[in-house]
Amino acid sequence: MPEFPFKEARLVNSDKPLTARWYIVFWVWDALQNKLIRKRDYQVNSYKTKAERLAWAKTACRELNKALLDGKHINTKKHKEEKNEALVISFRKDYTVFQAFEAIKPIIKATKRIDTYNSYSSVANLFVKFCISQKWDTWHISALQTEDIISFLDYSQTNGIGNTTRNKYLGFIKAMLSAMKDRRMISENPALGIKEEPEDIGKNIAYNDDQIKALKEAILVNNPRLWLFIQFMYYGFIRPAEIGKMQVYMIEVKNGQIVLPAHICKNRKTRYVRIADNFQKAIDELNLHLYRPSDYVFGKNLVSGQIKIQKNYASALHSKFVTSLKLGPDYTFYSWKHTGVVKHYRAGIDIKSIQQQVGHSSLEETNKYLKSLGLLADKSAFDKSPGI
Repeated sequence: MPEFPFKEARLVNSDKPLTARWYIVFWVWDALQNKLIRKRDYQVNSYKTKAERLAWAKTACRELNKALLDGKHINTKKHKEEKNEALVISFRKDYTVFQAFEAIKPIIKATKRIDTYNSYSSVANLFVKFCISQKWDTWHISALQTEDIISFLDYSQTNGIGNTTRNKYLGFIKAMLSAMKDRRMISENPALGIKEEPEDIGKNIAYNDDQIKALKEAILVNNPRLWLFIQFMYYGFIRPAEIGKMQVYMIEVKNGQIVLPAHICKNRKTRYVRIADNFQKAIDELNLHLYRPSDYVFGKNLVSGQIKIQKNYASALHSKFVTSLKLGPDYTFYSWKHTGVVKHYRAGIDIKSIQQQVGHSSLEETNKYLKSLGLLADKSAFDKSPGI
């Protein structure tokens, strides 16, 4: 007899068209409520063909039923008491490829921003889908070899992705396997040592002086708060998503800096942004001394307050001005960050200072970014080269 009662996992709606919502349903014991609770898993819908869905669901149901038989159950109280325990409970020592990637996703989710986690999860699903097609999904995770990872990357490129995306896939898989190694799920990371493919340096677009003047005039007349928001991108090189999460207490005027805590930063590292004189003038206009430390600097409708700004609200407002001035689709809200970097670099700000302000982890990353902006190729740089 199993340790806890349960009802086996089964696939539902597989007899219906792919446009219908398929799902796996099972009943698991809730120790706190002392009863069976119905659970549904809709991940099967991420697969496009019937064969892929059936194959994934077969493996998922088999592993889920094995876990239930081994004692998987819900115990909310126990989880709360064991805050120092791993986020994913191990129901067995050995993980298959499928199990390992499913187990590591909650760990990634707890340590990354939601958009970043979604990227990890998407690549994990693609890799597991590829493993299912090769019948590798039931392998022990330690059976994966370097050439298996390369096979997935090569397969992805034959389906249309470029070198940049390929390298991103490699980075995500390498990081997930590294997390598995940290938790003793594998002894070695098979993705280590795989070389990245050369990438074409992309082109980030910054506004020129005439465009800056036209946009500033239009925005100041119609929405001065939007112009203040833009200045945080221009002077602080801060991403729009980070500005939307910024709270009053993070702006340390006395210290001349903004401290962005790790949980709102893209790379999950605390970032220090220097406040130059022109930046300070913009901050002063916000009158943040009238607000509570916990209030958002730019809240709902760009007004400081307790309620967060609506997602993409500032960007949507800005796009109307770009459209009205007929600047073209290459010019975006994010272009203000690029514009700030270009202007500061050309004003003589050294690369190390730009690296720190933009929040890059290395000078190499900053060099790559500056090249994408068309910088570091100033033909006049050596006009004053001394003779001998």
